[in-house]
Order: sequence, then structure tokens, then C-alpha cells
Amino acid sequence: MSNSSKHLVWVFLFISETVDKRRPFLQTPGKTSYSNYINACFVTSYRKKDAFIATQSPLPNTVEDFWRLVYDWKCPLIVMLNQLDPRDKTCCKYWPENNSSQFGNMNVTLKEEQNVGIYVHRQFELINTYNQEQRLVHHMHLNSWDEKNQQDLIILIRDMEKIQQDYSTVAPTVVHCINGVGRTGVFLTVKSEMERMSTEGCVDVFHTVRQLRRSNHCMVYTEEDYYLCHQLLKLEFPESHYANI
Repeated sequence: MSNSSKHLVWVFLFISETVDKRRPFLQTPGKTSYSNYINACFVTSYRKKDAFIATQSPLPNTVEDFWRLVYDWKCPLIVMLNQLDPRDKTCCKYWPENNSSQFGNMNVTLKEEQNVGIYVHRQFELINTYNQEQRLVHHMHLNSWDEKNQQDLIILIRDMEKIQQDYSTVAPTVVHCINGVGRTGVFLTVKSEMERMSTEGCVDVFHTVRQLRRSNHCMVYTEEDYYLCHQLLKLEFPESHYANI
């Protein structure tokens, strides 16, 4: 094996080991799935280690795994950034419209639903029927990802912070979109930079994206996503207060 090939193998093993350290493995026994794997990663914000779990939206065959993730890590809040498309069979509704639904060992009951315009706020009762323990879970579902109405995402982040303040818990918030890295990466970058701005008085998008990519190297993977992060932060903070971009 050549030196260059050895180097590539070492880099691959290093990245794989780093990603595994950032992965939240499932612990609760599943009824339809026996794997402890889920396509997700812990993400550290500016202020808090492992503040979020970033993941892809559940597929029809991973809904139980998704709720196992929420249950195992005692997540009090889910932020959903994609919309449901009936034409896309991989994009499934993973909660009940009324009453309860059973997903393997996970029973989900819709307790409350309110459309506040920009997003729908739901509250679920999550019960693990394997041991009968239950959790209360908030769900914020963005109604539209419209880059022309960029203020919507800022409002969603601010409202999320209000809900988080009501639950003084160290448990992470779950954030997901179709692939778990595009819109999710933008959301997490902006959230972290809003925290940095309130502390340091400046932003550093490059640094935050680099940190995110230590959890998942595909985070904020397009030029458009990177540009959107800057646009959102410029919208939130006037140009005269915007530095270190």
C-alpha cells in the first residue's frame, strides 16, 4: 500500500471514529427494530455541549427508532424543518392526527395542537409500553421553509428558546429535516451564532460550521446554505453590529 493510500485510510478511520463518538445510540428495546443505530449526531451549540441532536426525518421503517431516540435521551422538544409531501413516500407523518398511535413499543398521544402561523406547536405524551414510562414532548413544525421570509426562522428560534427555558433540563433538543444536514445545519448555525452575538458582540459563521462538521461532515454542505446563514444573521443583527463574518 502506498503512503498516500495509507494516509487516506487513516483519515477515513479518524473521521469514522469521530462520528461514532458523536452518535446517540439507541438503548430501549424496539419491537419492530432491534438495531441500536440511528442516523443522528449530537451537536454542541455556542453555550452548551450536546445541546441538540440532529437527524434526518423519519422514514416509514424508522419511525419507532425516531421515537426511541426521543425517549432514550429524554428530549423535551422536537423541531421539524421540512413539510410533509404526499407525493414523497419517504417523507412520513410520524405522529397521530387524533388520539394515539402505536409505533412498535412507543405509544404517542396527541395532547394539544395549535397553529401559530409560522409553525404548528404540538404536545405529545410518549409512553414506552415496554416499561410504561412516559415523557411529555413538545413539537414545533415549521409551516414553510421560505427563504424570502427569512424572519420566520428567526422567530422559530426565539420561540424555541422560550419553550426550552420552561424546561430546565440538560436533555438535548431534536432538530430534523429531510436529510438532517441542510436546513438542520442552517438552523443550528444561526442558533449558535445568535448565542455568540449576545456574549461576544460578533459572529463567526466559519468557526461554527467547522464545529458542526465535526459532528457530521456534511453540515451546511452547499454554498446556498452557507450564504443563507449570513443573510439570516444580517437580518437579526444590523450591519453596524455585524463583525467577524
